[in-house]
Amino acid sequence: AGPATIQDIIGGMAIYGSAFAGQVAIGDSVTITGTLTHYNGLAEVSATISGFSFVNHSSGNYFDTTIVTLSQIANQQWSGFEEFESRLIRINNVTISGGTGVFVGNTNYNLTDASTTLTQGLRIDSDVSSIVGTTTPTSPVDLIGVLAQYDNAAPYSSGYQLMPRFVFDIIDDGSPLILNPIIAANIDTSSFTVYFNTARNGNSQIKYGLTTALELDSVVIDDDTTYHIVPVTGLNEVTH
Repeated sequence: AGPATIQDIIGGMAIYGSAFAGQVAIGDSVTITGTLTHYNGLAEVSATISGFSFVNHSSGNYFDTTIVTLSQIANQQWSGFEEFESRLIRINNVTISGGTGVFVGNTNYNLTDASTTLTQGLRIDSDVSSIVGTTTPTSPVDLIGVLAQYDNAAPYSSGYQLMPRFVFDIIDDGSPLILNPIIAANIDTSSFTVYFNTARNGNSQIKYGLTTALELDSVVIDDDTTYHIVPVTGLNEVTH
């Protein structure tokens, strides 16, 4: 049911209902006709109210992000509209905190940059399957997403939440973003093979040892790929 969001060069708008969200894709150019409402502070055009319609003109269109800071989000000054609501934005160099070390669906996380903390400012919905279950970054990252809002009291000027669309909206310093699960298979007395996927291309490396320091050896395969297969061989039985 969405909401999906639309935007032009001035602002954005959420469109709620499967009659729209289930019929369009990122990059479609559309014209919307419908009733304006809101849900917990988020302005919406409802696709569930009689009279809603839309025209899909073309697909594959590109629209760049708007770069903002957490302070700009938290302190939006508006006269009848919120400047960044329902727009595709980018926030650079932010730290994600809260949670258990991996992203959990339908969960909020805090965002902090150089000057501001936006409490519960990152929302990971359970249907964003490419993010759910991946490791929460421990170092600052850049984030892309649609700015939503969940604020159940007037004047509806807080509760802003960035909602990334997929794992590629989490941009770090270039280190690999490992996608769960990591699988060890083909196990025998002297070898095993590790299989894992990453969101970004890179080589493959497995370290192993008798302690958590992984002090014994490292296996590196210099193929540039997102699908990693690393055989570890020459092990001593009941030792490694």
